[in-house]
Amino acid sequence: MKISKIKNKHLLKPSFTASDFIKKYSPNFKSPKTAIAVFNKNFFWEAVKKYKAKKLPYDNFYEISKNLALTLSPIGSPAFCVKAEELYAAGAERIIIFGTAGSLREDLKPGEFVLCKGALIDEGVSKHYVSSKKTLSYPSKDLTYELKKILDEKKIRYRCGFSWTVDAPYRESLKEVDYYSSKGIMTAEMEASSLFSLSFVKRKQSAALFVISDILKGNNKGFAFHYKSLKENYRLGLDLLCEHFR
Repeated sequence: MKISKIKNKHLLKPSFTASDFIKKYSPNFKSPKTAIAVFNKNFFWEAVKKYKAKKLPYDNFYEISKNLALTLSPIGSPAFCVKAEELYAAGAERIIIFGTAGSLREDLKPGEFVLCKGALIDEGVSKHYVSSKKTLSYPSKDLTYELKKILDEKKIRYRCGFSWTVDAPYRESLKEVDYYSSKGIMTAEMEASSLFSLSFVKRKQSAALFVISDILKGNNKGFAFHYKSLKENYRLGLDLLCEHFR
């Protein structure tokens, strides 16, 4: 069988929308203005308990205040963007990714914070929202600057840089790591570029803050999810965001 794909998919009208889904299955669900997407269930439930967050009628979605909610998000752009689009449809104005990322630099260590200023599109979701010719997507300037101010005011050490968003973490080749690192890309993760593309099309806000969890380059290459510095800074970062936006 020989078949070609329809071009300019991002310009076509969908069969149904996230708004249709919310109206059908969660008609009483209203998202707070800001949603923080957390991908680690242990830290998510810690925060839910600490802030006495209230369960809302939506999957793993907890309200800390009328302004802020936490969502336990699935890993990977396809599943994550389904949830993000539904949250935007339910009233969220801004979504912040707070997750882990791999380091493409030998001087970027486990537990360090990286504020994302753009992402290389190497996932399959963005082309459904923006032109497949686009190679980079960007977070909202105002929201990213707000995150920067939070970190600066608390005198938290962090880097600002681009990320490589990829669907297959076990296919991050050494050649790609070396090449993207040489171009200034700092991190690798699985959701940022797709959220930035989605929020651009929906005219909503988005941003991403990462904690380094593994090293993809150099003599210290390997996983660091068990590092004390990672756990401490994940809690610290999540607390800073919750306290600021609540």
